[in-house]
Amino acid sequence: MLDLKKIGEQLCMFRQKNGLSQEGLAEQLFVSHQAVSRWETGKSLPNIDTIIALTELYETSLDTILCLNIELETDLDILFKNHSRTFVIDQIIHKQIKTYDVNDIIHLLNQEERYYVLSMYLKEAIHFNLNYLWPRLSLEERRMIIMHHIEFKYPKNLNEIWSMLNSFEKKLLMKEGKK
Repeated sequence: MLDLKKIGEQLCMFRQKNGLSQEGLAEQLFVSHQAVSRWETGKSLPNIDTIIALTELYETSLDTILCLNIELETDLDILFKNHSRTFVIDQIIHKQIKTYDVNDIIHLLNQEERYYVLSMYLKEAIHFNLNYLWPRLSLEERRMIIMHHIEFKYPKNLNEIWSMLNSFEKKLLMKEGKK
């Protein structure tokens, strides 16, 4: 996944280093200065033709423009400060940042980010220690996992967390005849 925030910072640095204003760069690339602003603030990316034009203009590689060769920090505070949150979360859940896993960051995520991580787990795109994570989940998040478990004919083994379920959660599972 590309880090739009980092790419934007890189594009801004190259533009300034080459003594160009946003308007000047926009004229050279036949785009609006608002488009350049959106790129530099990490709100969007230039199209592929424009990225190639930027590599030629700045005499650099595609890897450099897209920040593909940047080594990631290992400190969570620095990661979340210097990169977009979505990028950091994806890098962690896909094991690109091996120092951390979902259990280490779940408490730092907002509700939307937590649902994203849980949906990835339910789609079996990622794996984590549910035994460790269960007490850190909200009741709504726990219900989401249980309902998915029931709806899709028990794809998750919830036996390992049975002792952590509250009585309502146990009743839900027993009502359906499985745990």
